[in-house]
Amino acid sequence: MGTNSVKNNTWLQNMNDFFTGNLELNYLLLFSVIVLTILLITMYLKEIKLKKQINNLQLKQSIQRFKVEQFEMRIRKEEREEIAHNLHDDLAGTLAALKNNMEVAISESRNSIDSSKLLDISQSIEKAYNHIRSASHNLFDLAQLPEEELFSQHIHQLGNMVFSSKKYAFNLDIDDDALQNIPLKKRFELIRVLKEAFVNIVKHSQASKVDLLVYQDQESLHISLKDDGIGFRKTIGKKSLGIKSMQKRIEKINGLLKIRNNEVGAEIEIMIPTL
Repeated sequence: MGTNSVKNNTWLQNMNDFFTGNLELNYLLLFSVIVLTILLITMYLKEIKLKKQINNLQLKQSIQRFKVEQFEMRIRKEEREEIAHNLHDDLAGTLAALKNNMEVAISESRNSIDSSKLLDISQSIEKAYNHIRSASHNLFDLAQLPEEELFSQHIHQLGNMVFSSKKYAFNLDIDDDALQNIPLKKRFELIRVLKEAFVNIVKHSQASKVDLLVYQDQESLHISLKDDGIGFRKTIGKKSLGIKSMQKRIEKINGLLKIRNNEVGAEIEIMIPTL
């Protein structure tokens, strides 16, 4: 009887040691899983943060490139205008004066041979005059090419960069003369506002289609940005730092920004006076 009792106690002790050991092992496995999960989540969050930083750097680089291109275009425009004016006012004017003097000399000449030579020279001067005049006008017209073409290209690049995923359809429609009366400084602000609006769509809207329309009427520049997402929530619309930043930038250039929900998606409207 005593022997059986000892055996039972030994068996119970062994079972207790077994479960105690397994429990410690289970705790160790659970701790390892938790640590591994935390590491994976940390790595995932760091990757997301890194992607956002890269995207922001690309957007900033895009804006800086737009500034440089606009500045270079303005310099080229001023140079072309100056050359065109110099050609028209100086060289073409000189040739016109020479042509008039030659015509006077021809009319006063009594020698037919001299008159013939003078006439040939006069015709050559007239050809040179017409060529210079045409070149100056073409150069001046080239200088007047609308800068909105570059603006349109930049918005295309910005949109394609932000909406690079295949899940988005980005449509852009900018009227030819939409930005004709908009100074360079205001265009920079519009670029920044549209960049912020694009990023907000990607972050919050769950949209698949984005439409941007830019046009000008007699008094104002109008910009309409629509998406087919879930719309603005009331809790986000007024408190969002991005929305506040957009409103301040538009107010700084004496514009008006409106945000509203449509039956499908949301719309941002911007109005900039041109008078």
